[in-house]
Amino acid sequence: MKSIEKMQGLSAGRALPLLVEISDVTMSAAARGAFERARAVSAVAMVGSTVVDKVVAAALGRHGFCPHAYFTSRAEATEWLVSLASSRGRGLRQA
Repeated sequence: MKSIEKMQGLSAGRALPLLVEISDVTMSAAARGAFERARAVSAVAMVGSTVVDKVVAAALGRHGFCPHAYFTSRAEATEWLVSLASSRGRGLRQA
């Protein structure tokens, strides 16, 4: 998938935290699987505002390879990502 390739290119191959605004987004099972297998991120904060957004976030969050959470506030999502980085020292890394 092109978005996975872009993420990996921007991060120089390192797994970095990702904030995703998921308003009005739909994702196929195949796309969800591709993102889960890519493991291109160290944590995912998903921001949305509708019940549908929350359902999409739940579907994306079924994997277990990194921390993930759903927020209705971008500021809270960013704070959560920063707190994870702080709690792990030099950044978010998968053990």
